[in-house]
Amino acid sequence: MRILITEQPSDNGYIGSLVDAYQSQGHEVICGATNFFNSNVIPDILHIHWPERIHNWYFQADTSLQEKIRILTDRFEWYRSHNTKIIHTIHNLRPHDKKNNDSDSDVFNLIINYSDMLIHHCEKSVQLLQETYPSAKNKRHIICPHGDYLCHYKKMNKEAARRIHQIANDKLVVLSFGHQRPYKGENFILDSFSKFNETNKFLFTAGKFYFPSSGTFNRSFYKARNYFRQNWKSRDRKYCYRPVSISEIPAIFASADIVFLGQSKALNSGVLAMAATYQVPVICPDIGCFSEAVQDWTHELFTPNKVDEAAAALEKMADRLRNHDDALLDNAAWLQKNSWSSHVNTILNTIT
Repeated sequence: MRILITEQPSDNGYIGSLVDAYQSQGHEVICGATNFFNSNVIPDILHIHWPERIHNWYFQADTSLQEKIRILTDRFEWYRSHNTKIIHTIHNLRPHDKKNNDSDSDVFNLIINYSDMLIHHCEKSVQLLQETYPSAKNKRHIICPHGDYLCHYKKMNKEAARRIHQIANDKLVVLSFGHQRPYKGENFILDSFSKFNETNKFLFTAGKFYFPSSGTFNRSFYKARNYFRQNWKSRDRKYCYRPVSISEIPAIFASADIVFLGQSKALNSGVLAMAATYQVPVICPDIGCFSEAVQDWTHELFTPNKVDEAAAALEKMADRLRNHDDALLDNAAWLQKNSWSSHVNTILNTIT
């Protein structure tokens, strides 16, 4: 079969891994929004990811919502006229960092209406999508857990990894990884870490910093604050506010004892899959797909926005790590359940 994916492979290994899994089964894969809009190649399957990338990033900034809807509708009708099956993976309910926006909702609704099948990373996602977009209630839904990050996995010695980042071997390292966006709960993570009762605790924050607003004063404040944080030698924390390359990921995760997520709202997180792939236990809020994503991996959950619960979860995990056996860090069951081959098999067996 010929499969058109509306995304390109990137530093995030998700799309690249999906492409590899399709190709390993003998299917032809074409990628990119440009091909979605302009190619006359007829795919058997059109696989849509992150709708906001199509309508917020591809179109010119002054393109009206009405014109976007017209162009997208014409394109979907063209695919339908050629018997292309349209499938849509639900990564989030709305674009990151945006409040409810009618244009986003209209485009999401349009894509849902034209989809023959909706793919979710957990059961709860089906319920949340149907509550947000009632048009999804009459659609076919399937569950394909978020895949692994073996595409850029490299086993590293913890001591060697910590030498790279100048972290002492006796520290219990809590990692906050990924794009440091306003909704990721940076202040919540700091408050929880401060209440975490551990003598040798160490907070390692790594990822590009996204400013919470465009105001001149705020940007100046955060630039000064971040410069100070990155250059101040602290006994219990380290900040790397910059983009992280694929080659750096193994050393960052090998340095960590615990991965900590602090957002109060979200549907999915690739960081959870990355932590499980790199065999690092997880502390995360019980939101969206999070609990289902880590149910076969070592984790502790807490109620969103509850600092005391998060600190207690960190302490419980620290105790588990001090007294752990090999089973605590055995991710074989998680890798089997979250394999990309299983992901693709579920899609193809259902759609055909």
